[in-house]
Amino acid sequence: MTVTAAAARQAAWGWVEATARSMPGYRATFLAGSITSLPDEAIVPPWSDTDIMVVLDGEAPAKAGKFRSRGALLEGTFLSRASLTDPETVLDSYHAAHAVAIGVILDDPTGWLADIQPVVRREFPHRHRVESRCATARAGVERGFDAMDGTGSLAVQAQSWVFPTGVMTHVLLVAGLRNPTVRRRYETVHELLEAHDRLDLHERLLEVLGCQGMDRMGVDRHLQTVTRLFDAAAPVQAASYRFASDITAVARPISIDGSQDMIDRGFHREAVFWLVVTGSRALQKLQHGLGPAAAASFEDGFTDLLGDLGIVRFGDFVERREQALALLPEVWEAAQDIMDATAQIVP
Repeated sequence: MTVTAAAARQAAWGWVEATARSMPGYRATFLAGSITSLPDEAIVPPWSDTDIMVVLDGEAPAKAGKFRSRGALLEGTFLSRASLTDPETVLDSYHAAHAVAIGVILDDPTGWLADIQPVVRREFPHRHRVESRCATARAGVERGFDAMDGTGSLAVQAQSWVFPTGVMTHVLLVAGLRNPTVRRRYETVHELLEAHDRLDLHERLLEVLGCQGMDRMGVDRHLQTVTRLFDAAAPVQAASYRFASDITAVARPISIDGSQDMIDRGFHREAVFWLVVTGSRALQKLQHGLGPAAAASFEDGFTDLLGDLGIVRFGDFVERREQALALLPEVWEAAQDIMDATAQIVP
């Protein structure tokens, strides 16, 4: 079933009317991500969801996750108003700043969000704002690596390594005023670095991830392994696992079909990041839902994926972390150059 951008936005509004508006402390809703730039008649790719950001007073509950409504694939995320309390607070967060700056307000009963958004949009491209957001992303890399301690299952250790490694791309994407996307971050940073004649740095980013030398056949093989792992975990009930809704039949087009699309378009190496994330999350869902012993029977394929990335023991995670941290100053220098060359950035 094909869904137009207009239909996806209508489905999002329908969910807001039926569900979000009646939640305690409801303040506003806006759309974020790629849906904000698509014309009404555009077809939303089946591996792209529509991001609905719901702002609530008080502490934000767990996200609504991914679900279908009127044929559209939606994802509801709850934000505490405290995280968006004023423009300065928003501008300090590189994820929130980009989301609010490009966001499309769906519902704002008090006009509170409509007052904040123009200020965020005006301040968003100023050099000191951009540099501050880049610094926040860089700190996220360092903080994430600091949290690696060798405890937890193989899946937990892999996730604690791969995410701060991937946040290095966000330092660069923020510098170029690009969306600090999640699944497609390595493809998006390839586009950015190609535009700035720095594909050498892209190769270094892939090198510290461990997939620089991977060919399409090898990545295809790992996708099939991750697919089997995903399909085993999808029907398992694991309410205690934060990312359970990402490993379901509804979410399959994003992680599995979306990865296949990247491979088919020649971005097989860039797809590896999300294969690691998806395999890790599927294993963790199995651990939460069925117990560690049952999950262990599915680990072999994930171990093979990590092995092809050069990781066979915790010490390899540590070594790869040190390689990434050694590359971080070069990433920061490149971010400065990108800011210098980006015409939309103003003093």
